[in-house]
Amino acid sequence: GKYDEAKPYYQRALVIVEQTYGPNHPLVANALNNLAGSLADQGKFDEAKELYGRALRIREKNLGSKHPDVATTLHNLASLYLAQVPC
Repeated sequence: GKYDEAKPYYQRALVIVEQTYGPNHPLVANALNNLAGSLADQGKFDEAKELYGRALRIREKNLGSKHPDVATTLHNLASLYLAQVPC
């Protein structure tokens, strides 16, 4: 894919939702998840882990630990770790 072309759009979306709703809004977590997924697909695991972690903290704080969106972020983090295991 054209990750380098997509990244600025993900980053712009993140800035917009942060400025509109504040840094701890669930929509910020959505934008973080999207950017992290793109980074993970590129093998940038450390960057992706940091963003997924922030998304998880936002979602748990705002939605509770049993919310389906929290489960989605947990799944994404687990997938990230599995992608780093050598075959």
